[in-house]
Formats: sequence, C-alpha cells, structure tokens
Amino acid sequence: VLCSRNNRIGLCIGGRGGNWPIRYWNVITRLLQEAGWEICLFGGKDCVKQAQRIENCNKSLDNFVGKINISESIDKLKTLKAVIGNETGFTHLASLFDLKVLVVYGGRTFRRFFPWPDSTNQHLIYFGLDCFDCGNNCRYFINRYKCLNLIKPNDVFDYFNEIMDSDK
Repeated sequence: VLCSRNNRIGLCIGGRGGNWPIRYWNVITRLLQEAGWEICLFGGKDCVKQAQRIENCNKSLDNFVGKINISESIDKLKTLKAVIGNETGFTHLASLFDLKVLVVYGGRTFRRFFPWPDSTNQHLIYFGLDCFDCGNNCRYFINRYKCLNLIKPNDVFDYFNEIMDSDK
C-alpha cells in the first residue's frame, strides 16, 4: 500500500499490560517502510529504550517516545493516516480521530476493557488461545504472553494492508 495523499502512520509501542515484542516491531517497521509508509513512534518514558532499539534497526523515522506530552501527541495523531499499537490508552485515543487503528491484542483481558465497541475505525488482531481472559496471570512463564508472541509481523502487515485497502 502506497498512499499518495498521506503516508504517515504511528506505531504505539507502549502499554502496561502486554506488549508485542520489540523484535516484531522492528520487522513491521521495516515492512511498512519498504511499502512506502513514513513511521512515527509513540509511547511513554517507560519505552524509550525499546524505541531506541527500533530506531537503531530501521532507517529514518520520527521517534516521539518519551519526548512529547498528550496534547502534542494529539496534534501528531491528527496528521496520520493510521496507527498500529498495543492495546493501550494511546490506541484508544487514536480511535477518536479520523484514522484507522489496528490493535495488536493479547488475551489477558480479552474484549473486557475495549472501550469503543461500536467503533468503525478500530480493528483487532489477536491469536486466540484457551487461556484468554487470564487477567495478566500468564501461565506461559518462559514465553510471557504467548498470545502476543504468536501474532507475527507478516500477519499484522497483511491485515493492515487489508484495512487500508478497505473503505470501511
């Protein structure tokens, strides 16, 4: 997908519950950039090191992680075509604007706290497991949040393209 009017998207790598692995954010960043998207990273001060790792592994992108406040984030959101992010307040905030939002969603509180059930611009990608709704008590101690680790970057990329090609 190559957008002529607006090719900037945000990646929200933050979140307090379950976060998609940084190695996956690196892959999706590369795939999106190769497809012509300009990347903006968002997240809180707790994600600065992770954002730096993404920035170090990928060509030019705008890294706002830990550098701007909520008001400045809103101003940046208004310039984007879409957001891909962990299930966090930022992705919910992004859903209030005229842009498409893809949430990489673990099963820890599956759909229980998703605040915009009637939203038409918010999309979920998840890997269903029998342990969904574990309440952050993941039983996979070696592979924390297995549900998130099973969502692969190529699957997110393919679904993102489907969403962006859709008029929904």
